[in-house]
Amino acid sequence: MSKIKITTWNIYFSWKLVKKEGSRFKLQQKARGENIAEVIRKMDADIIGIQECMSPSSLKFFLKQHDLEYDVLLNDDNTTYNLGLLYRSDKIKASKVNFDATPWRAKVGDENRRTYRFARKPLMVKITYKSTGSEFVVAVVHTKSKRVDSDLSREEKYVKSIDNRKRIIAAGDRLREIMWKKAQAGNSGFDKFLIMGDFNDHVSFDYYEKIVLRSGIESFIGTVLDPERILYSAINLSDGKGIPTTPFGGGVQLDHIIYTQSMITARGNAGVVNNSGKVRSDLVPLDNDGKQRDSDHAPVEVLINV
Repeated sequence: MSKIKITTWNIYFSWKLVKKEGSRFKLQQKARGENIAEVIRKMDADIIGIQECMSPSSLKFFLKQHDLEYDVLLNDDNTTYNLGLLYRSDKIKASKVNFDATPWRAKVGDENRRTYRFARKPLMVKITYKSTGSEFVVAVVHTKSKRVDSDLSREEKYVKSIDNRKRIIAAGDRLREIMWKKAQAGNSGFDKFLIMGDFNDHVSFDYYEKIVLRSGIESFIGTVLDPERILYSAINLSDGKGIPTTPFGGGVQLDHIIYTQSMITARGNAGVVNNSGKVRSDLVPLDNDGKQRDSDHAPVEVLINV
């Protein structure tokens, strides 16, 4: 049975690596760009989900300049904050799936129902391993940040902090709803799916989540009240700390790969390899200021039997 490696990585402001002047492109921050290219080489992943991604044309230029042989799918054609997927097309067929990112109404915590929207439209892709026909679906996400402006008043920071957490929770609930509806509809490959990316949340409750009485991670993973739909993490989060993927707030786990139970129990294709999940902090070392070099996140990876 073959195996493929899937990785997710938030590459800090990656659009700064390439500048477009008229119809031409040029590399910027060349040392940082080469370091990031070297991380991608060392990851040696077959599928890479990228957050804070540059535009499709800039990304293709960057890959070509660094001899990185990946095909590209993106959720949008913006200059900044795209979600991208790199994949090795010699092994893998990747087909972008239409994602309904229209605003929706939901109730989070003790508030009345209100309208929510995704901070960044998720990228949903159907993956087919060519040699076996094994299928599954990947959704790449990057939720609303918890950060608030430092110049806000204390009261404004409180209100904004609560709102940010509610937006993360609502996004997790909505994404799971969309994924499971597709699975129930019998769409090919949707019975096995992964959600990966920067969730902007870790497993313990912070001060504001204690007020809302929910966390972002819970909204993505699910609830024991609906055990058949609980998603599982590639990384052991049971200690409540996780492994650092970012230096912010002391280095907590903000990046995740979670997947359906059918990808654990699968006896055939599209099954997660037991204990293969890793945070690759070794690839993004700390500099003299205690921050991770070239990106403020480390990649997270998992192996899949195909």
